[in-house]
Amino acid sequence: MTKKEDAPLKKIDDKLVAEHNDLIQATANMTLNSLKLFEVAVGAVDSLGNGKNKVLIDKKQLFESLGVVGVNRNRNLTYALRRLIQDATFNMTFYDEDDEPTDITIKPIYAFQNKHNSPNIEMTFAPEILPFITELKNNFTRYRLDDVLKMKSRYAVSLYRWLMMNFRQYEYYSKSNDRTKQQLDEFLNPKIDLLEFRKLTGTQKKYKDFRNLRKRVLDASVAEINEHSEYEVSWQRIYAGRKTTGIQFHINKLSESVRSEVTQDTEKLYKKTVNSKYTAWIIGNGILEPMTIITNKKMIINLGEKLYPKYEEFEKEFGDTVLMRHISYVAKKSGKIDNIVSYLVKSVEKYREKLKKEEKEEESRNKNKPEIPVYDWTNG
Repeated sequence: MTKKEDAPLKKIDDKLVAEHNDLIQATANMTLNSLKLFEVAVGAVDSLGNGKNKVLIDKKQLFESLGVVGVNRNRNLTYALRRLIQDATFNMTFYDEDDEPTDITIKPIYAFQNKHNSPNIEMTFAPEILPFITELKNNFTRYRLDDVLKMKSRYAVSLYRWLMMNFRQYEYYSKSNDRTKQQLDEFLNPKIDLLEFRKLTGTQKKYKDFRNLRKRVLDASVAEINEHSEYEVSWQRIYAGRKTTGIQFHINKLSESVRSEVTQDTEKLYKKTVNSKYTAWIIGNGILEPMTIITNKKMIINLGEKLYPKYEEFEKEFGDTVLMRHISYVAKKSGKIDNIVSYLVKSVEKYREKLKKEEKEEESRNKNKPEIPVYDWTNG
């Protein structure tokens, strides 16, 4: 690499990292299709070179990415592009060397051309946004565009971009030796305030109860990221007393071989779990919504991995009728459940212990009963 190519990396500091964070959060209120279009456009920024702000994008790629089919696909693509320009307004605040704030609003993309008989579309970026996008792309958020395009939730896309910003900082600084071990660990296990997480995902006014936020945004997004990327992500709550105030994520990059094995194994387990009679019983009793099979694949896999072996052991000991009765009872008593897999596992374990205790007590009572003499009346 030449010195000129290395120069941008030398300018990176904590202040610049915060600016990139603001840029990522600025996309929070865009629709899923707008987010995907924006990602494709950002990926094409270098395609014409010379710092130009116009990019050409292969329409075939966009049709596939957005699921646009049929004779009206050009018209539908035009609608999606118009929606992007409408949605994409970046509101950011930056601070100078004296900590004086400057509020900035930018419409990153302000024009496009879609000639129906052309294989490409032309998109025009606002010149003001190019320095941020170029720096962001070159140094921190180099993630696989294919991963983003497979995701079906804008929450997952927004969270994935934020996680990748942190992971790329970990990769960069671990090679440059410019950060302590603790700082590197913070990049690999990033924390985010709950209010900032809501801002990142555009949920400031939605899912006020954390359990709903967890189910519809957090768990679902992490499941998508784990399914469609080369990263394994987990999370845990940060508390202040009993109140959830933040979230800490843990990022692990899987090797290609491990990822292939995990994907094959989990896919088999997922299909087996979906077709299990236990899944039918749980859904039939209202413990799970039928759509959970599609919207929360990770939970279904966890049921097959952690709960159903417990159900199999229980059924061997006490029969399917007793197990079905237990599931029906749990459904009536459970109410709102924070971690449904853990709850069901503990419930069946506790019930199994109760039944085994009752069996022992019954054996003990029968053992201590006095024997009733049996007389042979035939012999007088």
